[in-house]
Amino acid sequence: MKTVLSHREGPLSYRQGRVRALFLGQDAAFDADLEQALQNAARSVGFVAPKRVASVRQVHSDRVVEASTSSRPEADGLVTRETDLALAVVTADCVPVLLAGPEAVAAVHAGWRGLATEILRSVVKHELAPRVGFSTAWIGPCMAACCYEVGGEVASAVARASGGRVVHEKRGSERPHLALESAAHEQLLALGLEDVRVTRTCTGCRSEWWSYRRLGAKAGRNLSFVWRVG
Repeated sequence: MKTVLSHREGPLSYRQGRVRALFLGQDAAFDADLEQALQNAARSVGFVAPKRVASVRQVHSDRVVEASTSSRPEADGLVTRETDLALAVVTADCVPVLLAGPEAVAAVHAGWRGLATEILRSVVKHELAPRVGFSTAWIGPCMAACCYEVGGEVASAVARASGGRVVHEKRGSERPHLALESAAHEQLLALGLEDVRVTRTCTGCRSEWWSYRRLGAKAGRNLSFVWRVG
């Protein structure tokens, strides 16, 4: 099942049982530390945030690791069964995907390279994922097909992993446009997730979200967090 989430200014916040999820844009200071940004945003939406945050050094890979607060390995996906440990990813046009199951949560930074190499499969099949698997996913703000013009090789690579419906032709453009959120959505459905929630918010169009393509080097980073309450 796909749910299209309505947009509002400020943090996008979601509650699913014991799981909490947050997507933050320019309302969060991008140069602040992750712990402080999480505390501020959680307070603004009535959540009680954990004091521990785990993140990775994102490298546009398909590597997934067990979350830890003691190290930041190179990877683009984190999984944990721990409670009161927030997982964080940062984006500026790529897709943030947050996943929840009865025993684990995961956070994914999925650029076109990660989608082409099926990082979401790596997360869902990770050894820490419980047998019953992840059941809910939130696909956060990212650059949508209206703004994301790419080369043919990039479009083909993502389409091979996700299906042809993720590539669009736009009038007046000689190059294809790629729907990153649709690619993530199609891959999650193929992996058996039934509850996939999509914000349908384009970072290229919406000025309240950071976009590297729109703002260049002065762009900050959007923050995404997910955790299970103990």
